[in-house]
Amino acid sequence: MSVLTQRAKDTESLRQQGVRTGFLAIDSSDDVRNQKRTWTDFGIDLALNPSDWLILKRPGAGTIGGLALRSDVSPWIGDPKRIQGFLGQQQIQGANQRRRFGRLLCAHNAATIRSAVIEKVNQVTSGQTYQCAFHIFATLGGGTGSGGLVDLVTLIRTKFPDNGADEFPIFVYVYITDADEKGANVGYFFQNQFTALRDLNALIVGRFRPTLLGDDIQPADFKGAEPIAQVALSAPLNSAGRQMPLETQIRVVAEACFERIVAWTSGQMDAAAQKSLTGEDVLAIFPAEPPELPERSYRFSALGMRRWEVPHDKLKDLLALDLLRAALRQMLFNHWHDANGFSTQLADGSAADAANALPDLFAEIEEPRRPEPKPELLVQRFRDALAQKATGLQRTQGNTPLDLRSIEQGLADFYRQSFEKVGVDALMQQRQAELPSRVEKEALGLDRRSW
Repeated sequence: MSVLTQRAKDTESLRQQGVRTGFLAIDSSDDVRNQKRTWTDFGIDLALNPSDWLILKRPGAGTIGGLALRSDVSPWIGDPKRIQGFLGQQQIQGANQRRRFGRLLCAHNAATIRSAVIEKVNQVTSGQTYQCAFHIFATLGGGTGSGGLVDLVTLIRTKFPDNGADEFPIFVYVYITDADEKGANVGYFFQNQFTALRDLNALIVGRFRPTLLGDDIQPADFKGAEPIAQVALSAPLNSAGRQMPLETQIRVVAEACFERIVAWTSGQMDAAAQKSLTGEDVLAIFPAEPPELPERSYRFSALGMRRWEVPHDKLKDLLALDLLRAALRQMLFNHWHDANGFSTQLADGSAADAANALPDLFAEIEEPRRPEPKPELLVQRFRDALAQKATGLQRTQGNTPLDLRSIEQGLADFYRQSFEKVGVDALMQQRQAELPSRVEKEALGLDRRSW
């Protein structure tokens, strides 16, 4: 799902070509479905619809005897008591790495699986050419995948025979590993992988004809031709000797699958090219695989990709930081060169440009909105205030005129403390301290104007 989201343009191109996709997730427990991190991609919800999930139902302990008598189950179930004892452990989720129990779950749900597959095929082929490619993804360490993969392939091939016309090819993608990362190994982790690969190989070369599962069909052994077009194996150790987590493997395999779909549906990968991928172009001439009763199939391939990847998240961060830097430089300098962008140096301008800008510049400086008076106006205000103060001091207080010393002292106090509420010295110091901020304010005012 994440590949379809990230390759939205290619996905839309496929849709316009009439290509439809359907999903069916089959599992024996809800643990994968409940992992929210698995079904989100950069905040986008990728969860499948409820109708795309098929959780295999566990048979009841009392139904094992009836299952053991079914013609599709009796040849391989073994001792029913062992299965019945395992079913009694209700706290165990899924098949718990028991391949035989995983296959029993598939047998118990075979009719439901078959109906779900047919419904998905009908959905993607409705109104279209009646052909569909099946892409099956599975892990082999557990009991469900290793126990039911072969039966899922035979179920599909029996219902949708290919007849060599490439109408219903089946591609299988399996994840194998040399380590049990989750620590859930109960003793069958590596055995399951080996035996599942052995069964897939035997099925492809015709040495294994498993019993078809389901009580809704006639009991028979599988007789279909070319059950699998190719098995792609994904291992955690790549050619460079680096370990890849399962999440990375899943993403790489999904991208490879998507590339196959794009190439095939766009006509860029014809039948002959497909045979080079499946190994069919060398099967007839390769001496290690005789045409009669072969023991080893060459439809198995290791999967890898040489690619370059667009780091979308890093690009978003870099663009955001570059925009922030540009905004800061704009606020600091506001010097823009058409060829070089922002610069700490003023742009060179012609005399004509300067002549056009000077009138506006002078108008900005001489604008009468400035609260600070000019020096000559400030001197005149001091003289007027001083004269008014002297006149007030000359008035008598209680009919007693002030002497000259008192008038002089009063004018001195007015000079030092009262003029403009702070005195002349303090006013000059205040004006001097405010000068940088006033200059900066004027500069900002000039920057905001469009010259």
